[in-house]
Amino acid sequence: MAGAQPEHHEFIVVGAGPGGVQTAYSMAKEQRDFIVLERAGAAGAFMSQFPRFRRLISINKKYTGESDPDYNLRHDWNSLLSNERRPLFTDYTDQYWPHADLIPQYLADYVTEHKLDRHFRFSTDVVEIRREGGGSNDDRFVISTDSAGRNTTFTCDVLVMATGRPGHATLPWNGAEHFETYDTMSTDLSKYRNKKVLIVGGGNSAFEVADGLSSSAAFVHVYARSLRFAYQTHYVGDLRALNLEMLDRYMLKSQDALILRPQDNHASIVGPEALNWTKRADGSLEFSGDPQLQRLPLRRRTYDYVISCVGRLPEVSFFHESIRPKLSKSGRWVRLTTAYESVNVKNLFFTGNLGHYRDYRQSSGGFIHGFRYVAKALPHVIALRRNGWDQAPWPSSTMHCDIAGLTDILFKRISTASSMYQMFKYFGDVVLLTGASVEQCSLKYFRDVPQELLRSGVLTFFSGVQDVTFLTLTMEYNPFFHGEGSLHHKRAAHSHPAPVDIAEEDIRFANTFGGPYGNNTAVPSLPEEVGNDQPADRPWHWRAAAAPQEGEVSNFIHPVLRIWTRRAGTQLPVMIASHHVQEDLQTLWELEDAYVKPAREFLRSHASLWGMGDSCVGTRCEEQATTNIRV
Repeated sequence: MAGAQPEHHEFIVVGAGPGGVQTAYSMAKEQRDFIVLERAGAAGAFMSQFPRFRRLISINKKYTGESDPDYNLRHDWNSLLSNERRPLFTDYTDQYWPHADLIPQYLADYVTEHKLDRHFRFSTDVVEIRREGGGSNDDRFVISTDSAGRNTTFTCDVLVMATGRPGHATLPWNGAEHFETYDTMSTDLSKYRNKKVLIVGGGNSAFEVADGLSSSAAFVHVYARSLRFAYQTHYVGDLRALNLEMLDRYMLKSQDALILRPQDNHASIVGPEALNWTKRADGSLEFSGDPQLQRLPLRRRTYDYVISCVGRLPEVSFFHESIRPKLSKSGRWVRLTTAYESVNVKNLFFTGNLGHYRDYRQSSGGFIHGFRYVAKALPHVIALRRNGWDQAPWPSSTMHCDIAGLTDILFKRISTASSMYQMFKYFGDVVLLTGASVEQCSLKYFRDVPQELLRSGVLTFFSGVQDVTFLTLTMEYNPFFHGEGSLHHKRAAHSHPAPVDIAEEDIRFANTFGGPYGNNTAVPSLPEEVGNDQPADRPWHWRAAAAPQEGEVSNFIHPVLRIWTRRAGTQLPVMIASHHVQEDLQTLWELEDAYVKPAREFLRSHASLWGMGDSCVGTRCEEQATTNIRV
């Protein structure tokens, strides 16, 4: 009806993929006023088409030998989180690499199970997003939509984008308009029978296509600048072993081939990106531009198909230009603060795959088994950023100042928690000492905290008006445990590469909108500020530890305890002590002598830093430890 008032909600989530659905559950549990807008007619529509050959690379390990449901999520990479722990994706199939069609089915059941249907507006395509009125930074968002030809307008105070990255990157090659892409190619294998195919790209999508076409095509060539293997980088987005059949076929001389771009820029070697590609009358693609190549027979200068598999892009065209979020230098990510908020558009947050900008190539936030934890935390992150610690403190539980009891709790989490295990280095637990004296001493325990919030320039974790001392528990790989020597646990020459582009994001936001430390006092805070506190002289080899070892044997993923202090009014905490728990081949860390006792002694030896007196750490306290305390 003309003149009808827009439908208003405090929060609007755009996108109903796994990230949007997990965010919806989290919003509902926090009793937020929200809806979810989705272009397709059901949740998870993207996964109805991708991956193209329908095999997921997210593991579905149903049988772990353990009964703890949180522990089992360490090896279930497709289930969403819920207090009720249902439905679980592992109930849908026993396949380790499941079929992608199960994801939309699972999401639909998840929405129904948790009675989220009333929050979803399916078949609602977002046409434009703008600011209400004059476009002030605090004005509402106005979302114009099209639903089967019916135009509807919504407004909200906070907008959360969960649209993933639906766009496909293009090759800047002469004639690339004749290429097919990962998105547009046909998966009908009869089309490629006895054909020659060139695939451009060095990631999982390129090798997925190569393996998919190998049974039909005559020749499959893959051209890539370089290859990064997940087993060497610990990054699940890098090339996975299940997609490496192509290398077998190449090295065992079975027609297919891998062509890597020369890394030394040798002038006499011309790669396909420097050639001209033209489409012939028979539909084949001919490359030219090098006199030496022109001497070859035509059949050696043509491919029947060239398929581009070079990555994905976010969709931001529907944002009015005045509030279009800034992209990274590569154009492949939206630039986000440590609170998952656009650096240039206030109250515009991102979740799901889009939130991976903060931990790109560092952790697992680009995938369901990582971003489900970000989406679960997001309502608390938004509340903390918008309202401050006094009005929106992080959820916590309280326990007595008791070293034995604290150690007990920490190792319960170490042995079972999936959040810090999956979002290694970026998520963890935090313990804050409170109370004016030893007699009044208490500990506040905060679970599943995005660790970047502890040094954020756009919000303050804890009250910023007093000094604080706190403990963090994370899980991490050794920063030098990567590269070609990983399988032999050889130390790399350099630490794991730091994330790019993200050092200044909080500064940019604070300079524009203000922040807890003033417009110009936020400082860069990259994650590599932590993680490099390993002893330089410790043994550099792997052990399946079953007894205490000399030095710290911690190359593989392992728990790390750190004690920090932060002065009132300052942004960055200072680390004053750390303890790396030995790596454990079984990742259970339940052995007293090898794992628990050294950690307890670490906490006891630094009790004075926490303000704990002897009465809090002695035998009497250990005898009084309440082993049933759990958080």
